[in-house]
Amino acid sequence: MHRYRYYRASKAATVFWWIRTIFVLSGIGNVTGRHPLLGLGTIIVGLLLEILAEDDVEKTLLRDACADLLPAELLHRKKSPYPKTYHPGYEKLLADHLRRIISDPNAPVYPLIDPKKAEAFLAAPKELGRPWFGQLMAGPQLMAYFIQLNDWMEKYHLSV
Repeated sequence: MHRYRYYRASKAATVFWWIRTIFVLSGIGNVTGRHPLLGLGTIIVGLLLEILAEDDVEKTLLRDACADLLPAELLHRKKSPYPKTYHPGYEKLLADHLRRIISDPNAPVYPLIDPKKAEAFLAAPKELGRPWFGQLMAGPQLMAYFIQLNDWMEKYHLSV
């Protein structure tokens, strides 16, 4: 671990040396020297990302800061996702609201939804799998997404 930190520090020093050299030489020769990948913002973000996910472990910076404060079993515990439990009434409420939307041909979002597929989804929302927006509460999130999209389209008088 110590050797890796030394390597990272020497790599950062090398990059900053290149930046300084480019600016000094461009000042001497009255030429603007630019390198898009050596911008200070890019380097800082890159170093921060490298520090935050060192050795593919989440929250490395926080773990290092608390190394003297926490027992090893807490310090090296794997990060767990938030629980995906929610009240069953919430899913029913969303499903009823979405059913009202897909049964109304005048709903702004109606042209974007296939009513037969939507009804099949509402019959078994847990069979959705993993959508593009994450895995927790996938069914209720997708229902809420279409409800919010419909509300937004109504608010701004949009149509497809």
